[in-house]
Amino acid sequence: MGDICNFRPKNAAIDPDVVLQEAAGQFDSLVIIGWDKEGLLDARASLNLNHAEIHFLISVFQHKLLSSDFSGDIDDID
Repeated sequence: MGDICNFRPKNAAIDPDVVLQEAAGQFDSLVIIGWDKEGLLDARASLNLNHAEIHFLISVFQHKLLSSDFSGDIDDID
C-alpha cells in the first residue's frame, strides 16, 4: 500500500490545533509562543533549551520574518 495523505483545506493552519498536530514528531527542540484562550501571552519551550538558545531561536525567527526569508538555514543570516 502507498503512503496515506492527509488533505486539509487551504486555510487549515488557521486552527492552532492543526498546526500543532502537523508539527508533532518533527522537532528535536522548540519554542511555542501564542495567545491563550483568555487572550494572554503564553510561551513554552522544550526543556533541552536554555535561555540563550531560546533567545537565539526567537531572534532567528524574527530576522526571517522581517526579511521574508523562510527557505534558508540559520547559517544564511547576514
